[in-house]
Amino acid sequence: GNLMCLFNRQRPRAFQDIWAECEVIVLSKQENLELLNK
Repeated sequence: GNLMCLFNRQRPRAFQDIWAECEVIVLSKQENLELLNK
């Protein structure tokens, strides 16, 4: 899942910006899983 946001970008970005976005995506997925498990 993390690699998706790396390759979906048409123009190069700072790695920190890409990584921050990946972390947000991962966190949102994790939160969704926790909500489903409740």
